[in-house]
Amino acid sequence: DSIYHAVVGMLDLDSMQNVMAAMLEPHCQPADGVDGENFCFDKFAKMFNTWGFFMDNTFDSSVGIKSCNSFKRVEKDFTRIASQMEDNATARKIINSYVAVQKKVMCSPKCQETIAESFYGCCSYNAIKIQEEYELVDNMDRVLNNVFSLLSMAGPEYAELTVPEKKDLKKYMSIHDAANFCKQLPGGAANYYRQINDQCDIEPDQFVIL
Repeated sequence: DSIYHAVVGMLDLDSMQNVMAAMLEPHCQPADGVDGENFCFDKFAKMFNTWGFFMDNTFDSSVGIKSCNSFKRVEKDFTRIASQMEDNATARKIINSYVAVQKKVMCSPKCQETIAESFYGCCSYNAIKIQEEYELVDNMDRVLNNVFSLLSMAGPEYAELTVPEKKDLKKYMSIHDAANFCKQLPGGAANYYRQINDQCDIEPDQFVIL
């Protein structure tokens, strides 16, 4: 057999398929009922456009540092993560730093409503269910271990790479479940993500698992 067939034979293709399905299937869901004409990929596309708007504001000197419509309030935190990556910090350290920054971005009582309206909705909520259906964290763990094992065979420069542990992946993916990620808010502030989830649950047949 060729080297190509040997490598492919070592890959966990079933886990890869489940990861791809968990990541892509949410985009194919109807966004306004099973028979609707609007799909979640339109909703997610608008979220990416909004993300671009936030990035523009982040580098716009006329936008205040405390603005909820930019990432300027956590710019230094992101710079620190970039430095950690350049310094070859462990995956756990980078993930912990990233999750802490997302906590600031998503859960701030002052900006949570703006972030929820900009980057969350029934399509996001449904994506969580689909990811659980496909056991995304378990399959990601298997795929990463698989890939890192292959990389370690490619040469000594890859031998020191460390695969993120399953608990670190779980912590990273916890960001997607925004209602629980931001469940402990100071002063009993409203959890806008949970309010969106509750509204989506009013019509549980809106979404289907393909």
